[in-house]
Amino acid sequence: VFDEYDAGRPDVMFVIQRILESSGKLTLLDQNRVLAPHPYFRLFATANTVGLGDSTGLYHGTQPINQGQMDRWNILATLNYLPADKEEAII
Repeated sequence: VFDEYDAGRPDVMFVIQRILESSGKLTLLDQNRVLAPHPYFRLFATANTVGLGDSTGLYHGTQPINQGQMDRWNILATLNYLPADKEEAII
């Protein structure tokens, strides 16, 4: 699970992008090896800005995620806050 994915460093994001390819293979140049993912390997990520970045300052440190990377995520789910009365009932 990548928490706060939209706050990732660009150089790291490009490495992750290769893993998100359909075959998901990762080349380790320093070891002259290619790693193939296990058939049940899955990645999950959370993000506050849905890849758009933040110009308001509310989510300081986030940045836009390029469209090529966003297209590699198969499922996108949005989780909004509960209404105040429901949150109060839970608390």
